[in-house]
Amino acid sequence: MPIIAFSLYAIQIGFLLGFRCLRHQRKYGRFGLANELAPNLVGGGGILLAGIFAAIAPLLQYVGLVPEVGSPLIGLGSVIWLLGLLGALWSQDSMGSSWRFGVEHNSQPTKLVTTGPFRWVRNPIYSFDVLSLLGIALICPNFATFFAIILVQFAFAIQVLKVEEPHLVRVFGRSYLLWASRTGRFWPGIGKFARTVDAD
Repeated sequence: MPIIAFSLYAIQIGFLLGFRCLRHQRKYGRFGLANELAPNLVGGGGILLAGIFAAIAPLLQYVGLVPEVGSPLIGLGSVIWLLGLLGALWSQDSMGSSWRFGVEHNSQPTKLVTTGPFRWVRNPIYSFDVLSLLGIALICPNFATFFAIILVQFAFAIQVLKVEEPHLVRVFGRSYLLWASRTGRFWPGIGKFARTVDAD
């Protein structure tokens, strides 16, 4: 089922990046792409490389370079993939004009979004992306697709810890610290900031 898995991943990227940028430009007058590449190379570069590997992983099985390691669970995998895609789209829409692909350190501050899925998780787009990849891995179960999930999650963690969280603390200060003390980083309840005296 590698071709199905690859096709679903292409649809996922098309909706979450291509379609989103076009919709953002039509609604807010800009594509939502960060124009500062240098500050994002560590995390952003890792996400790009991990995303490329995730796209290639099903094809490695198709050409016979990696074996299938289990029975394809097409129905379950498709449902999980769709839930992840819809969740990521919901998260993007919840951000409204604040949505960005990347971090713009010198731009006008955006609004701190704490509604929708952001009530429980600070980075729900990344979390739902990983859920979609899990669905793809169930459709095309091999070592490469499961490794892609680990690689993508690792890249997301670097981006958040090294780039996004320090930037958001600088921009929003106490408001961000309070919100981060109530919400998980990627999953509800996990990765909360400690409540400091200053934040209480």
